[in-house]
Amino acid sequence: MQIRVVSTDSAHLYQFHLSRDLPVMPNRMTHPKHDLPIGFPVFPLNRRTPIRRLARHMARLNRGRFCVELANPVGVFSKFLFELIHIPGVTCVDAMDRYTIQVRVACFFGLTGTARLVGECVARHFYPDEPVEIEVTEAARTRHREGDLVPSSADMVVSQLA
Repeated sequence: MQIRVVSTDSAHLYQFHLSRDLPVMPNRMTHPKHDLPIGFPVFPLNRRTPIRRLARHMARLNRGRFCVELANPVGVFSKFLFELIHIPGVTCVDAMDRYTIQVRVACFFGLTGTARLVGECVARHFYPDEPVEIEVTEAARTRHREGDLVPSSADMVVSQLA
């Protein structure tokens, strides 16, 4: 799976373009007992987002539409979203569509390392047999002043979350 990191007009906001599909994200949250939208948007996705409820809604939206067949979609989507928003350097996910994740990266965290962890998170949950290749555009590289605080392996992140 290939990932290209592109900068946006907003500070610390980057688009991670993927060569593989992502699951469909709802635009708005739904009522816990009904499928009626309850007014607040899903994005930005951060540590205060009700992950389990969002995962249930994603499972309904992606049933028969996502290219990857999942035995336990609610569990997989819950783990994916939880790990995604707990990656070191990711402050929030501002948007997500079929091939793009738009992420805010904290200024002291390396853009390449954060992109690798995001890619490994996607690959681990949906495309486990594919290696992750990262390309950071020159504009994104020069715009982001990288520190060296991001672990080089997603295994470290997973062990910290467990």
